[in-house]
Amino acid sequence: MPVVPAPARAGARMTVTYRFGTSLRRIDAEATLEVAAACLASHGVRRVVDVTPLDRVGLPVFVSIRPEGRTLAVHAGKGSTPGEARVSAVMEALEFAVAERPPSRETVSVTPREAREAHGLDFLSLCPRLGVGIPSDRPLDCLLGECLLGGGPRPLPVETVHLLEHGSGSGYFGSNTTGLASGNDVVEATLHAALEVLERDVKSFQCVRDETRLIVPESLPPPLLEVLGRIEAAGLRCALRHAPSASGVPWFQAVLWDPDDLDPSLVNGGYGCHPDATTAATRAVLEAVQSRLVVIHGGRDDLIDTHRRYASMSPTERVGHLQRVLRRALDVDGQVELESVPSLDTSGPLESVLDRVLDAVGCARLGPPVRVVLESIDPRLAFVRVAIPGAENFTNAERKVGRRLVERLRAAR
Repeated sequence: MPVVPAPARAGARMTVTYRFGTSLRRIDAEATLEVAAACLASHGVRRVVDVTPLDRVGLPVFVSIRPEGRTLAVHAGKGSTPGEARVSAVMEALEFAVAERPPSRETVSVTPREAREAHGLDFLSLCPRLGVGIPSDRPLDCLLGECLLGGGPRPLPVETVHLLEHGSGSGYFGSNTTGLASGNDVVEATLHAALEVLERDVKSFQCVRDETRLIVPESLPPPLLEVLGRIEAAGLRCALRHAPSASGVPWFQAVLWDPDDLDPSLVNGGYGCHPDATTAATRAVLEAVQSRLVVIHGGRDDLIDTHRRYASMSPTERVGHLQRVLRRALDVDGQVELESVPSLDTSGPLESVLDRVLDAVGCARLGPPVRVVLESIDPRLAFVRVAIPGAENFTNAERKVGRRLVERLRAAR
């Protein structure tokens, strides 16, 4: 897919936004990789490997190997080109390495009551673990983040920002990487982080009640049809589905499987959330391809739990599970055309795109978003953690629940 430079507004710090098939960036992937490559050894990244040939699809996937990583040792990256996939894998590895470090700034002690009364932030809106109560007057170690819509600093519990040692932190929120992102500057990183938070929010609600609808394949644009054609030529099938998001930012799910090899580990999902609907859909499909290759590669630490879960099922249970997943993936009830999914305006510089995403967050009555800029390892790179209070972040593995999801669960009874 082509790289198209877009004009920036007058006065913007940088004058070009590169529009790749799956992302918006300040500079092209190769230029970012040149900067990031100098940081790999000092941050424990020992190898960057092209794993594309391990599968027959041929869509680019790379992995970065970080053997001493505390939370994850293998990081995958996807993209519409090998360069984009490589830089995606590299930057994720660096994100984890930076977030695993102790906070470089001083923490402050804040109780949930103080956060609510002095800062207007309800810690329960940050999705604590299911069944965990947070005493109103228990002090929590926090980092002060910047409210992206103005109004002064906001405290975030340190474990919602950094990836702490096991057993560290309050234990109320667990550890995850939602909203952890990098970029060529803070604005780019913030945009990527906010979109990831919104992606996980929609996905959380689909875990409770699947409201996705199949996208009519004939409605897809030629570049995405070409991607799906390569998948089908490899003997695989892919279903692309859409669900509306609270923010209005387009969101898609892709389900990828081999009809001749129904190993449940190789029925793979991918998700995409982006201001442009076609880009969001493309990201979902490429992530499903990445997920499949991650399983084939076999190096990811978290694959063990997946294999254990399926190994614990009887053959009948596995067949039933697969039938349910694929029946839902192929359900044509209420199918929609891609053109019916509205996009946000992505014209202009990244600052303008980010402003529109933040406006969408506000219209959904989420937030206000809070950003912590993490330690810089190079002035040409930026690492951030973005939290959007009210956005959900539920997975079956880590059962984190906020107020909106609780309300949905109660309504579903």
